[in-house]
Amino acid sequence: MAAVTTAIRIMKPRRESERFGRISASMKRGAAGMGRTLRRPGAKSTVAELALTSKVSRAPDFGATARRPAMKIAMVAYDGFTDVDLFLPWDLFYRVKDPTYAAYEGAWDVRICADTPRITSYSGLAIDRHEPLEWAQGADAVFVVSGVGSRRKIRDPAFLAALRLDPARQMVAAIDSGALVLAALGLLEGLSATTYPSIFAELEAMGVRTERRPLVIHGNVATGGGCLACQDLAAWIVGRLVGPQAATQIVDSVAKVE
Repeated sequence: MAAVTTAIRIMKPRRESERFGRISASMKRGAAGMGRTLRRPGAKSTVAELALTSKVSRAPDFGATARRPAMKIAMVAYDGFTDVDLFLPWDLFYRVKDPTYAAYEGAWDVRICADTPRITSYSGLAIDRHEPLEWAQGADAVFVVSGVGSRRKIRDPAFLAALRLDPARQMVAAIDSGALVLAALGLLEGLSATTYPSIFAELEAMGVRTERRPLVIHGNVATGGGCLACQDLAAWIVGRLVGPQAATQIVDSVAKVE
């Protein structure tokens, strides 16, 4: 894979998450069954509503002629990553620039970051990274993927040292066992989080209070539970960095037909 650098460059704790889950009936069903969060076409965007009402939201109003800011999004992966946890949000982030969808006019740079030049997914798909892990330090948003390799990485001092993330100036998201990485980095201290159903005990053993829900948001830190919660995390990032309309458009573009 070649680095994508041009056209594709590319919460209050519980209360905010509960508001997110109340906005549509489909999201309520998603809270009951991990990952089933796709909305009916035409339904009000849950992420757009979140971006508009959240006190920590910074969804901007660029106006008709304002210059769109450059945005950098780092997707952190490693050997043994779960395919859908990388490629679903990657595709959604791409749609931010696609004129068919959100058509964001600013620079939108999405890179896959890893600690080795080539990584292999759980299913055996090998890809080249775009950047080393350190690139994520300067990103506006960081998305940590899940996978069986996460257990090795949380015990790898070099891997953790390269991920000097700062939620004070970055959005940080993790899907499923990616939450273990955030915990190992100390980014979940004093916060609650969600994860894949079989991983709750591991996360709790690291001192993190868990919530059985698809999405848990605390300010600039968000965790998703269940692979399809990737779309919620991606839309949360897009809603905050670009705006609720863009988040609505990319989510609607992959919604199932009913």
